Amino acid sequence: MSCERGLFALGKVLNFFPVGGERECQPEGHNIAKAGICINQYDCRQRDGRAAGDCADGLGVCCVFEVSCGGAVQNNLTYFMSPGFPELWGGEQDCNITIEKTHAGIMQLRIDFLHFTIVSI
Repeated sequence: MSCERGLFALGKVLNFFPVGGERECQPEGHNIAKAGICINQYDCRQRDGRAAGDCADGLGVCCVFEVSCGGAVQNNLTYFMSPGFPELWGGEQDCNITIEKTHAGIMQLRIDFLHFTIVSI
């Protein structure tokens, strides 16, 4: 193994440095259009995300954040998934999530519905 390849591999293992800001990335292996945030693998694990492919030339991972009933949203670009998604949920009980501001300067919340069905009564 050359010294250059060994150092590059070591950089991926010990990559605790930011990968150039939190930019959107496209995760691998999703059948619906989702986006992730490009961060280092350690931060993704610490923030309860799921690594879904590489980004930033292999120095970061495309981290996807998903919560379901009873969960807390602490990251930008977090997906709320109803129990059993993509199956329809009967809604037998209340389903609540908590949204936590990451800093005091946040004044707005944006919610985009990607897949939403409501039953008429």
